[in-house]
Amino acid sequence: MSTTRRTRQERRDQVKAALLAAAAELVVEQGVRSLTLARVGPRAG
Repeated sequence: MSTTRRTRQERRDQVKAALLAAAAELVVEQGVRSLTLARVGPRAG
């Protein structure tokens, strides 16, 4: 079984996308005033 390693840029892009998606979900659910990094991080995984 062959596995391909992701580049640093690919990992960075994936993390950025996950953080933005988690932040957007929280804004929709709870509003922008309740948005904190402490809530975004766990949601992003």
